[in-house]
Amino acid sequence: MTRRGYRRYNQAVDFTPRPAGHRYIRQFEFGGALDVQTDLGNDVLARSIDFTLLQVNMHSQDNFSISASRKYERLDEPFAITRDITLPLGASYNFTRYRLWGQTANRRVLAVSGFRWILTPGNDLYVVYTHNWLDEPLLDRLSTLDKRLASKILYTYRF
Repeated sequence: MTRRGYRRYNQAVDFTPRPAGHRYIRQFEFGGALDVQTDLGNDVLARSIDFTLLQVNMHSQDNFSISASRKYERLDEPFAITRDITLPLGASYNFTRYRLWGQTANRRVLAVSGFRWILTPGNDLYVVYTHNWLDEPLLDRLSTLDKRLASKILYTYRF
């Protein structure tokens, strides 16, 4: 839900060197961003700290990255997590998310951003698998929140 009556501060810094004459790598990217929302009394409502630990962009248009983000939010009203658990007004939560991401160039016969198979131009098959985990610090392990498999077939009829 969109908040009203808040202040927002955000900053970002990136370092994107290009290795001179490298055969495969076009550019590296490293960076960080901070996004803070406060109420009108400057008490923090939400904070997001995002880091691009490493991103590599290739001359072939393939790329991959490793990133981490830390989120904080203070609740403006009670929030029901489940039927039995409700967080009270003013409660806050933190979570950290790590992401490993890669993409191949779209010009390839087999492109992997999920999975994409171009049978012929205009006829594609997409398959995407998503697995969301929850870090349970009390149990010192990760548990599965949900798993999803989605597919899409695109067929172009030409006449």
